[in-house]
Order: sequence, then structure tokens, then C-alpha cells
Amino acid sequence: MRATQTTTGNLKRMLGTVIVGLGILVFVPKLSALAPGFGETPEALKAQLINALPSIGLGLLHAGQALAFEPRSFFAGVLGILVSFWPLVPVAVGTVLLRNGFGGGLKGSEGSVNSPATEERS
Repeated sequence: MRATQTTTGNLKRMLGTVIVGLGILVFVPKLSALAPGFGETPEALKAQLINALPSIGLGLLHAGQALAFEPRSFFAGVLGILVSFWPLVPVAVGTVLLRNGFGGGLKGSEGSVNSPATEERS
């Protein structure tokens, strides 16, 4: 019985690792578009954010208008945005498989560690 659980755990870990690796492999090239912004100073980023606030506000108002008057096109746009994040789905699925593959080993071992404070109480 224990060997079957170990084999299943190993299979889940391997499958989770492969899925996370493939998801990251597909997602990393998409991050290269964001890379130029990472080299800027916090002050420059703050200035860019302040300059972008009116555009963000107008975009939110436009999205609210589209939701109120054209909900079909609004949800089509939301779906388009979600589809662009599809590489994160295999990363999330692989992470869940990795977590389950360890058989609860990642849930924290606070209960098994006896600190001096807990030993004094017992």
C-alpha cells in the first residue's frame, strides 16, 4: 500500500514539474516585452504612473460604458485578455500537482517541531 502511494506521489511530482516547466517555457518570452521597464528607477516609474492615471481613469470609464451599453463586446474583450494569460494555467495546474505530489509535506511542519514555549506548557 505504501509503495503505491509513493509511486503515485512520484508520478504527480514528475507530471507537475513537467507541466510547470512547459508553462514557464511558454510564458517567459512573453515577459520580454515587459523587460525594458524593469531597468528604470522607482522615481521614473512613479512619474510614469502619475502620468498614466488620467488614461487609466478614462479607460475604466470606457469599460464601464461598454459594460452598461454593450455587454457582449465587453465580455468579448475580457475573454481576449484572459486568453492572453493562458500560459499561467499550466503553471497553476503543475503547482497544484507538485503540492499534492509531496503528500502534504509542504503544508508546514509547525506541529511537529517542539519549541521551548510549547514544552514549558506541557
